[in-house]
Amino acid sequence: MHTHLLITLNTRSQFNFSTQYRASALHTYQEHNEERECADIELEENVKDPFVKSTCMNSLTEQMVVNNIDNVRRNKNIYAYHKNVCDKIKDVVNELIHLRDSKNRDEQKIKLLMPQILENIHSYNLYEITEILNCLYFFNIVIVKREDINRLISRLKILTFNIKEKDNVYPLVLNLLRINISKDHIDEHIFMNINKFLNDLLRHLLLCDNIKDTLKYIYYIREIQVIYEYDFCLWINKKYIDKEHVSFLQSFNASVILRDKELDYIFINNIKSILYELNFNIQEINMYNYLIPIFLKEFNVIVECISDYNTFQGTLCITPYFVQRYKLFKKMNFKVLFLYKQLIPEKKEDKIIYLKNCLYDVLK
Repeated sequence: MHTHLLITLNTRSQFNFSTQYRASALHTYQEHNEERECADIELEENVKDPFVKSTCMNSLTEQMVVNNIDNVRRNKNIYAYHKNVCDKIKDVVNELIHLRDSKNRDEQKIKLLMPQILENIHSYNLYEITEILNCLYFFNIVIVKREDINRLISRLKILTFNIKEKDNVYPLVLNLLRINISKDHIDEHIFMNINKFLNDLLRHLLLCDNIKDTLKYIYYIREIQVIYEYDFCLWINKKYIDKEHVSFLQSFNASVILRDKELDYIFINNIKSILYELNFNIQEINMYNYLIPIFLKEFNVIVECISDYNTFQGTLCITPYFVQRYKLFKKMNFKVLFLYKQLIPEKKEDKIIYLKNCLYDVLK
C-alpha cells in the first residue's frame, strides 16, 4: 500500500510540474508578445521621427547601391565569360579557314574542328557560314547527322530573313549547292526542308536588285546554273523548285547575255507615238556608249522599253546589261521608267491610261 501511494504521489507530482511548466511557458509567451507589440508600436513612432526615417532611408539606399554594384560586377563577369566563349568559337572557324587557304588537309585537325563548328553553327554570321560551307566543299566533308543539317538551315533562315545585302546571298547559294549530304543517314523530311529553303534563296536571284558587282553576280549565277543543269548537287530535288526559278536558271546562258543589248525598236516606236500624242518632247541621246531612245528632258526622265528578250524567260527580271544601265542613270540623278512589253495593254485607250499612270508614279 505504501508503494502504491508513493507511485500515485510521484505521478501527481509530475502532473503538477508539467501543468505548472505549461502555465509558466504560456505566461512567458504572452509577455513576449506584449513586448513585441510594444516594440512594434515604438518602431512606428520612431519612424515618424524625420531623423530616424532619414537614417533608415539612407541605410536602404546604401544597400541598394551595394546590390547594384554586385549586379554590375555579376553582369560584367557573365559578359566576359560569354565573350571568351564566343572568341574561342570564332577561333575554331578561323583555324579551319586558315587550313583551307593554306591548302593544308590535316585530317586530324579537320576531324577535331568540324564537330565543334557544326554544333555551334548558331554563333556564326552569314559570311562565316558561307566560308564554312566552302570549307566543307574544299575538304570534301560529308554531313551525316540530321541535327547538323537542322541547325544549319534554322540558322540560315534567321540570317536571310528579309535580307537587304543581296550580294551575300549569291555565294551562299553556290556553296550550299556544293555541300555533300549523306542520303543514308538523313530522312526525306530533311531533304524537303533544305530544298524549300533553297527555293526561297533562289527568289533573291530573280529579284536582281541591290547588286554592287555585276560581274560577280554573273559568275555566281553561271556556276549555280551549271550545278543545277548537270545535277552536280546530289541532294537537290527539282519538284521543290518553282517553275519560274527553273526557267531563270535555264535561260541564263551566253546567248541571252549576247542578245540582251538589243533594243526592240518596234516596241520603242509604239511608245514614242503615244508620248507624242500626249505632247511630250522626246529626245534621243547617247551616254557612255549607251543609246537612250526616249529621254524626256523637261522632266529628266529616261524611259527604258523592256522587251521579252531583255528579261529572263518567264520573268520580269532584267538582264545584267539593263541593270548596268539603270545603275548608271540613277547615279547621274536621272529618273528611270521601266515599261515592260508584256505588261502593256493591247487597246490604244488602255495604253494611254497605263502610260499616264506610270509617268505619274515616276514624277510624283
